[in-house]
Amino acid sequence: MNAASRRVVYHAAVLYISVPESTMDLFSPRHLLVILLIVLVVFGTKKLRTIGSDLGAAVRGFKTSMKDGEHEEEAKQLPPASSTAEKPSDKTTPS
Repeated sequence: MNAASRRVVYHAAVLYISVPESTMDLFSPRHLLVILLIVLVVFGTKKLRTIGSDLGAAVRGFKTSMKDGEHEEEAKQLPPASSTAEKPSDKTTPS
């Protein structure tokens, strides 16, 4: 390791140690941007577009099936309309 490399490693270590814990958050905008760039380089935009559309279709399908399940549950809870419902009789009661 030459002197320039040691200097870079030393400065990186000093910066890492001197940065407060609160700014080393995993979900800070800077970290998210770096992660996004790495993902773009690894997968490419076309592959990410395909993955995004597949994920969206899966979420839509899940929501649709959940709604269908709720409608089936509501249908099971409602009593069926019977054709032998009690009808008022024509008989008069004695008074």
